[in-house]
Amino acid sequence: MSYIGGIKSNYLAGFLSIILAATIGCNIFDNQRDAELVDIILVTKNLQVGQQRVSLLLNVDSGKEQASSGVLSAHSAADRTVIDKQIAEYHRWPYGMRGAYSTNMNFIQPGPWELEIQFDVGGDVHAGRLKLNVAEKLPVPSPGHRPPQTTTPTLVEDKEIALLTTDYSPDPELYQISIKEALQDEKPDVIVFASPGFCTSPTCGPQVDTLSMLNKLYPHEANFIHVEIYDNPSEIQGNLEKLVFVDAVEDWGFTQLPGWINESWTFVIDGDGVINQCFEGFVTLEELDHALGSVVKAH
Repeated sequence: MSYIGGIKSNYLAGFLSIILAATIGCNIFDNQRDAELVDIILVTKNLQVGQQRVSLLLNVDSGKEQASSGVLSAHSAADRTVIDKQIAEYHRWPYGMRGAYSTNMNFIQPGPWELEIQFDVGGDVHAGRLKLNVAEKLPVPSPGHRPPQTTTPTLVEDKEIALLTTDYSPDPELYQISIKEALQDEKPDVIVFASPGFCTSPTCGPQVDTLSMLNKLYPHEANFIHVEIYDNPSEIQGNLEKLVFVDAVEDWGFTQLPGWINESWTFVIDGDGVINQCFEGFVTLEELDHALGSVVKAH
């Protein structure tokens, strides 16, 4: 389903794309000589062995038409044997920004891999390819595990909201409960680690705004928490040398990720305090609605 303009559409486009993928899947990469090559950016830079969400951002003009889905294949860099092949759905980012193709892929071993995507736009075939390295295990909490019960600051402690976030128009509802308190009650949780005022990566998006929108879709059904990455947002005032990470960033392992600066991470956690899904980089309202809806329904 898509959420362009806040209205859900049906599954017809996805169904048709699956039929298309089935017809071209066997020889998809044999056709790449005739495909227009596109530059793609890996949103999910940190992947580990097992089922992982993979998200690819197209480095193209945001005004260009995009296919509703593409065929994404993963293969070992050693012998190029295709290990997994999935339909990657296109999710448009808000505010006229670009969009990303995402799906779940199964990485059966650590080490170097290659990803290839192919999609059709108006009868023209486009293709992209990139290399990546898959870790045995990431330092960040993963689905099926319980995350650290970190105490994070809230407005309930009479802290000013400017001390809790770099968001220029903060939503007070995202700072009412700490991670520790949320994990100890019976509600599901959606926790976003992000720095709205300082993220400059190409994979940045309005993640905190999206969290506020999700909160409105599920009033009183879950805890919604934004954790600002920096401990002293009101003191920075443009001087990045003053940046200090909050304890939660250290506790959850983000500073141990290779090359990580301040890209966002989002976690959907069930009522038992176990991570159901996690998302590196920007994740759309559509994807979060699907993830949280499944958890709420099972709760």
